[in-house]
Amino acid sequence: MDFCCLEERLILELDGSIHAQPSQGARDGKRDEWLRRLGYTVVRFPSGLVSVPEEFDKRVLCVLTKLRAERIASSVYPFQPPRPRPLSPKGGEGSKKPIRGKTLN
Repeated sequence: MDFCCLEERLILELDGSIHAQPSQGARDGKRDEWLRRLGYTVVRFPSGLVSVPEEFDKRVLCVLTKLRAERIASSVYPFQPPRPRPLSPKGGEGSKKPIRGKTLN
């Protein structure tokens, strides 16, 4: 683990050439899955990216922005909104159907 932000539950991994080997990739995958089950988001970047600080900063900020937006969306809308009833073929006036003993207009 190269960087960890506990507050955001974000882990950044900087992958060098060793991570291209199949055996290392399999270990990385298992570890990433374990961390995700613990509630962390794992993001992997090529290690050379840190030599371009502006680009690295931009990508990390993009990840943080996306995580925060997802967190806000899931907390504000934890349920699916009700679907609107389809319009009747009678010009949108709807049909009168009894629902629980009442008639809708």
